[in-house]
Amino acid sequence: MMTALPAAFGRYLPVERIGAGAFGIVYRAHDPLIGRFVAVKVIRLDVLSEDQKDDFRTRFRIEARAGGRCQHPAIVAIFDAGDAQGEPLIVMEYVTGRSLQSILVQNTARQALDATALMAELLDALGYAHQQGIIHRDIKPANIIVTPEQHIKVADFGIARLDGGSMTLAGNMLGTPSFMAPEQALGGAIDPRTDLFSAAAIFFAMLTGRAPFAGRNLTDTLIRLTNETEVDLSGLAEPYACFAPVLRQALAKRPERRFADAASFAAALREAALGLNTSERSRIMTSSNPPAVPREVISRAAAELAIHVGPLASLHVTNAAQVAANEEAFFAALMQHLPDPLAAEKFLRATGQTPNRRLNARQPRSAGTRALSADAIEAARAVLATYTGPIATVLISRALADAPAFETLLDRLAGAAESPVHAETLRRQLYMALDAHS
Repeated sequence: MMTALPAAFGRYLPVERIGAGAFGIVYRAHDPLIGRFVAVKVIRLDVLSEDQKDDFRTRFRIEARAGGRCQHPAIVAIFDAGDAQGEPLIVMEYVTGRSLQSILVQNTARQALDATALMAELLDALGYAHQQGIIHRDIKPANIIVTPEQHIKVADFGIARLDGGSMTLAGNMLGTPSFMAPEQALGGAIDPRTDLFSAAAIFFAMLTGRAPFAGRNLTDTLIRLTNETEVDLSGLAEPYACFAPVLRQALAKRPERRFADAASFAAALREAALGLNTSERSRIMTSSNPPAVPREVISRAAAELAIHVGPLASLHVTNAAQVAANEEAFFAALMQHLPDPLAAEKFLRATGQTPNRRLNARQPRSAGTRALSADAIEAARAVLATYTGPIATVLISRALADAPAFETLLDRLAGAAESPVHAETLRRQLYMALDAHS
C-alpha cells in the first residue's frame, strides 16, 4: 500500500519519495517559482523522544550551514532550509544517479567504476570542505552519489563539525563503523584526517568489494578497527597492488601517520596511478625499447595539468600515456584538455615544452558567440547554476546580449564566482561545457 504524499512543503510540491531512514524522509519535489526539481529532506519529529528532538534540530541546522558554505561541483548544493508543518526541512540540489553503496554490492557495476577518477573527485571535494572549516564525519558509500556521467556528489553534512565546534547525540554513535576512523569510533578528537581515513576506506572498497576492517558483526568490526593491527593489503590483487603503499598510509590507525591533508593524499594517489599506467606495458618492453614517454615527464605533466583541470588530470595523463607513440603525441593529446590558449602556454612552459610549436595542436576557438548552439548554452547554464543557483539563467542571458567574443563571455560568467580561485575553476568548467557542444 502506497503512502500518500504530503500536499506541500511551503512552496515545494512533492512528486515522489526517493529515500527514507529511521528519522527522516527525502522527497523529489518541484519548485514552481523557479521551475526546477529539488530534493527535500524532512525530519520526522513525531518518531523522536523529546530529548532527541533538540539534537536532531541541531543536526539539521548544522547540515544546512555546512552544505550552504560548500559551493563545489562535487558537493550537493543546499538551496534553502526552514520549517514546514512543524518539521525541519532542507531543500537540496536534486541529483540523478545511484548511491555508491548500491554500486559496491554489485561486482559488475563496481568493477566498471573508474575508482581512481572518482577518488580524485572525492578528495578534491573534501579538501575544499576542510578549507572552509568543515569536517564531514560521515563519509561513506551511502552518502556519495555517482552520476550517469560517472562523477560524484557528496551528500549529508548532518553530523559535520563546523570550525572546531562539537556535537554529540546521547546514546548514538556518529558515523558508520565500516568506514569510520578509529579515533572517531573511540570518541577521540577528530580533524580532517578523520575524513581522509573514511575516503581511503571507500577507495579500498571500490578496489576490493569490501570495507578494510569489516568484521562478522558490529562488535567484530569495532574490534578490528580500534586494535593495533594495521590494514591487511595482501588481498589487493593486480593491477591495484601499486596502490598498496598509499592505502597503508591513508588507513593508518594513528592519525599522525596518515596524509596531512587531501592534497597530499591526492598527489600520492596520482603518483601511484602512474605505476598502474605502465605496469602492463613494461611487461612486453625489452631493455632496448624504452617507454614512449619517460616516467618523469608523465609525473611532471600530471602535477602541472592538475593546476588547470583539477583531479581529472591523472585520468587525462593516464589515457594519453597509454596511447601516445612519443612525447609530442603525448602533449598534443593533453592540449585538448586545457581551458584556453593561455593555460596551454603556461602548462607547456612549466613542463619544459616549446609553446609556439605545440600550441598548434589545439584547434582555435571561434572569435564570437553567435554560433553557440542551444545545447551549448544550456550546458553552460547548468555549470553556472552549481555556483549561483537559479539566477544562472539571467546571468547567461545578460552575458550573451551583445554576442561578445568567446573569451569575454567566459570572463563575464566567471565573475559570478565568490572568489578568484572559484572563478578560475568556474571559467575552466564553462569552457569545457561550451567546447563539448560546439
